Amino acid sequence: MRARSLPSVLAGTLAFVQFPGAALCSESEPLAGTSSDAQPGIVRVPVAEPTEPAVALTAGYGYTEKLEGATSAGHRVGGRLAGALGVLPWLNAGGFVDARHDRNSGDSGTIVDGGVAARVVVPLDSLRLGAELVGWVPGSEDMATSFRAVSLDARALFGADLGGTLLAVTAGYRLDRSAEAGESAPRLSFGDRAALGLSDFDAVLVGAGVSVPLGPAVLLAEASGNLLIGGGAPPVAESPLHAAAGGRLALSERLSLELLVDVSLGKRPPVGPAEPLVPIDPRVSGLFGLRYRFVAHQAAPAKPVEQQLAPAPKPVPPPAPADAPLEVELTDDEGAPVRGAEVTVKVGDRTEALTGDDTGHYRNEHVPKGAAKLVVRAPGYEPFERDLVVEPGKSLQLPTKLKSLPAPSQVRGIVRSFGGKALVAKVRVDPLGVETTTDDAGAFQVDVAPGSYEITIEAEGYESQRRQVKVDAQGVVILNADLVKKK
Repeated sequence: MRARSLPSVLAGTLAFVQFPGAALCSESEPLAGTSSDAQPGIVRVPVAEPTEPAVALTAGYGYTEKLEGATSAGHRVGGRLAGALGVLPWLNAGGFVDARHDRNSGDSGTIVDGGVAARVVVPLDSLRLGAELVGWVPGSEDMATSFRAVSLDARALFGADLGGTLLAVTAGYRLDRSAEAGESAPRLSFGDRAALGLSDFDAVLVGAGVSVPLGPAVLLAEASGNLLIGGGAPPVAESPLHAAAGGRLALSERLSLELLVDVSLGKRPPVGPAEPLVPIDPRVSGLFGLRYRFVAHQAAPAKPVEQQLAPAPKPVPPPAPADAPLEVELTDDEGAPVRGAEVTVKVGDRTEALTGDDTGHYRNEHVPKGAAKLVVRAPGYEPFERDLVVEPGKSLQLPTKLKSLPAPSQVRGIVRSFGGKALVAKVRVDPLGVETTTDDAGAFQVDVAPGSYEITIEAEGYESQRRQVKVDAQGVVILNADLVKKK
């Protein structure tokens, strides 16, 4: 097979996988990185982002299993040289040259393609919207044949920045006239025909990819397909279908390195003189890429230091406070400090505690602003609650007097034997059903409400006693009992 000439027309179909570029350190570096066409992209899926001037070099090797009718497996080496720049803030343009050398069934040959592309980009916050128009022509033996083979890709681009992870999707249509460059295809050997990369069919272009940053590296994954359509087109399963994975690594702010593995997933269509032309990509390809990004605008010459001095920045006012200190002073009916109380303030669904000292002062320096409720609980005192409003930065001091609870009514006494020995006894108060046990001195004490009660006193080995008592409000009934031993 003879080498084919390079027509300088629109973006050629590269039989190898397009490799994404590195995630560079500059703030103007596209989130997607730079693909093998020197524009932002994942792998085969382009991304609608502006670009600075850049060049991309990709090279690799592909292996094709032994196809039906072939005498051996196929091998391919090749690469791409591409360049691109931002013509306008919303328009990218680029061009590239593809070259590959194939060896199939004992025959070998070289093919050279090339072209240019234009891409409209509309970044909207985290979204990447746009469209791309790519014209391409395969190499042929003369210029007239090349121009008859001019083909065109048009596709819509959609991307989304998911917190640094980029998801990209594309869909479009290929108007494929590359078969015009294959006039001699019916006369070529099997190996030459399989290596042409030409097609008799238009195609629907689909693809989805993702790039995930990982420190200085970016991980890549993508699935894409050129679904052949038209009369006599092979089944979808025999169309060019690809899955690719790899990564890129920033070597400097402008230079990056990338490695990629691409797998052709489609079934192999028949290849023969009577069969239509269908692209046959290597089953497995490994690629190596270098990307270099130029500075879009040179920095202005340095000004004298005195001219570069910026005016002193205006002082930034401190942020408005969002809370305020609160102090509560607790005293009893006689003005004595109340210690050991539980003091809280509730603002919305937040409850803040106040810390107290021995003088009865309770304080919290950062009570949230808004409507609040003060709640005080102290042993021997009635509960206290108060509504208040906390204003940001405005200290609140609240003197609070607690009302003492009245002393409880009580039944108490000592249980002994007739010999004067203190007894361990159980004392039950009915109808309350309250029970207590005497201490080592035989003493007991039960707090009760005013009223009449039956007191039952029981000790092991002694006759029990039942006594009726009446307890006045805040009164204390002394009930001593001497128990007789059981016979």
